[in-house]
Amino acid sequence: MTQTDTDPAFPASEVVKIVSFGGNLYTETGRPLYRYYPLAQMSQQGMVVPWASEWDAYIALWIHTYVPFPRTTSNTPAIAHGGLNYQDRTGAGPGRAYQQATYRGWPLYTCDQDTANFNLAPQGTVPGLFEMVSIAEPAVSWPSSKAVSQPPPESVDQREDSAPNVGWPSYLSGP
Repeated sequence: MTQTDTDPAFPASEVVKIVSFGGNLYTETGRPLYRYYPLAQMSQQGMVVPWASEWDAYIALWIHTYVPFPRTTSNTPAIAHGGLNYQDRTGAGPGRAYQQATYRGWPLYTCDQDTANFNLAPQGTVPGLFEMVSIAEPAVSWPSSKAVSQPPPESVDQREDSAPNVGWPSYLSGP
């Protein structure tokens, strides 16, 4: 499935499913998937993460090497039913305002430095910033609305069977 002028829910690329390899999430073509690790601490502090287009110029090119992975599916039951979902990126800027895959609330990213080949070491891992996503990844959560400047809105990242305040609230944005 590709994006059309009438379907802004997907970026202009083929939709690729998610699989597990070596205990981590990968695309079915062999590209590792990453999470922006500071989101967990920032969510606990009620901080807003700016969209990539809002980052300072000196770091923007680096941030843009991490591409939000589009909404997708998985044939692996542990992934499909274990927390794979999506979030809207409305307002994220040109080329990034589409529905992004999330896993247990963590927005998923690929890295332009990686090659689609399971046998090559991931190149996008930056400890403490962009880290690979484990299939056993704990869900990211945020505090109650009393602890943040604005209450978490209803999120498309919420599953009917999930606990409240689990996932990634849309008001926190993301790179």
